[in-house]
Order: sequence, then structure tokens, then C-alpha cells
Amino acid sequence: MRKKLSIVTVVYNGERFIENAINSVISQKNEQVEYIIVDGGSTDSTLNIIEKYKNKIDIFISEKDKGIYDAMNKGWSKATGEYVAFLNSDDFYQPGLLNSVLNETNKNPDMIVTNTLIQDGEGKRKLFNRVTRKEDYKLHLRLPFMHPSVFIKKCIISKHNGFSLNYKIASDCDLLLKVLNESISIEYVNAYIVMRLGGVSDVNYKLGRKEYRDIYFNHFNRKIKANIGYVESLLSHYCYKAIRILK
Repeated sequence: MRKKLSIVTVVYNGERFIENAINSVISQKNEQVEYIIVDGGSTDSTLNIIEKYKNKIDIFISEKDKGIYDAMNKGWSKATGEYVAFLNSDDFYQPGLLNSVLNETNKNPDMIVTNTLIQDGEGKRKLFNRVTRKEDYKLHLRLPFMHPSVFIKKCIISKHNGFSLNYKIASDCDLLLKVLNESISIEYVNAYIVMRLGGVSDVNYKLGRKEYRDIYFNHFNRKIKANIGYVESLLSHYCYKAIRILK
């Protein structure tokens, strides 16, 4: 039997792209899809845009928060679906993705992962790294998928107490590594989420690199010491790539 999905969109002053994100969900919505939007107290026209779709949004929260991961925790904790996914306010699902994911829930995996297309400012798209099986630890170090392409059981998020507020940029990485270090079942769906690239400030890059480094050392301390050169080069590449996507 297909399981219910809960899609969470966190937004703050996202007037430029939020409508596109909303439409990509509600155009695929049915009784097995719950849509939750958590707004951090936007001061632009974001709230007016959301208001237009209020009858298609199951849960809407608008209040100040302690950052994106606090807002994401509010979202998943309200979810009633067995699986939860987080769609950034400036990203969107391509048609048919949610139905494909729903079909995979028949297999009852712990996690379902879709493909990711990265879109630059000119609208050009490139396929993000795609991995179709759980490999050795280097798979986890590379994190071959971004958190918006992941549909994960709510009970697993709850088991790890959601996203840590100790990180400002990389808490999603921390949670994914916690989950991947367990014996979990993963299914891959040949459907696409499109993620828009943003710029990388020097401050964000330095903070992000520190956070990713701390997280990787916490999770893979022994293995990292034996592969320190590989890891340092990986951190520089992944941090830049991830922050541009996560903005």
C-alpha cells in the first residue's frame, strides 16, 4: 500500500521563486500528499503569494524562528505523513515526481532518493552526482545527493531529534550522515527535483567549511585520519558546491 508523503517548504522573503515551488507541489497533490509551509516572518510579498494557495496548503506556520533548521524542525514535527521531504522555496519538482515516489513507498524503504538537476542563473541545468546503491564509506563522504532529493521516514528523523541547531549551514549533512551510518533500506527513483544555484559569500564559505569539517570528523574520525588528503580536497569542493545550492 502506498504511504502518505509530507512535503515541507521553509521560506523567508522568497517572493521571487516561492510560487513556482508551490505550484510544483500542488499540481501533483492528492490525498496521499500533505503540504506544509513554514514562513520565518517574511516582510516581502511572500505571504501574499502563499495566501493565494491557502486552500491547497494543509499546514501553514508564519512566525520568527532561530534559523532554517529550526523552521525545518517545526515543519517535520507537524507532518502526518509516514515520509517527509524538504523542498526549498526556490526549487521545484518536475511533473510526475511525487507519483513516482508514492509508488516506491509500496516497498516500504527507510529512504527514497530522486535525481537532482542543478540550474544556474541562466537556466542551464546539469545532473548532480547520481549513485544507485549504498557503497563504501566514500559514498557517505561524497554525499551523492542533496537533502531536498530525499524522502525519509518521519520516525527516523524523530529518532535523531531532527536537525541540530548547533550548525547554521550543514545540519542537513549531519542528519544524513547519521542516517546513512545505520543499516537502512534505500530506493532510488528516476525522477527529478530542480535546485537553483546561489552565490557563495566568503563568510558563508568559511563557516560552511568549518561545519562540514567538524561533522565529517565527528562521523568518520578513524577513516578520515587514514585518508586526510582525500578528505581535505573533498571538503573544499563539497562545501562550495553545497553552499551554492543551499544558499
